[in-house]
Amino acid sequence: MMWTALLFGTMINNADAKKAKEGEGIAIEITVLDAETNTPIPTAVVKHSEVDEPARVNESTGAWKESEVFDARGNAHPFEPGNTEQFSISASGYLTTVVAYDVRKRHNVIEIKLQKMTINEDISEDIVLPFLRNEALDGGNSGGGAN
Repeated sequence: MMWTALLFGTMINNADAKKAKEGEGIAIEITVLDAETNTPIPTAVVKHSEVDEPARVNESTGAWKESEVFDARGNAHPFEPGNTEQFSISASGYLTTVVAYDVRKRHNVIEIKLQKMTINEDISEDIVLPFLRNEALDGGNSGGGAN
């Protein structure tokens, strides 16, 4: 009889623990890799559509993992099964990728491979930037002569 009461008490505690976790978000992990070398990009950032500032990935693994994000007002936006979350993934020297992801109950692991930017090195002309005189400094007389 004592074992039955102990087992029943354990089951109730486990049910309460599951209820407490119902309001929490589901973890999403995004790993950012170089498309050519398949290696992590340590300078990559992940930005959720509800957030103003991007979050850095782990420098050694290239991974970002969260179960919720916070908007500019501090409101939590938990990731819940059935929701579609939009992320912008970028890194210096790479093309930015925007992803819409449907959250599942488990195994929300995404691998993003960023393409390097191609820079046209055939530019043979120097770029000339014209400088204009500030009219306020010379009294509006930019002609150089006296009135």
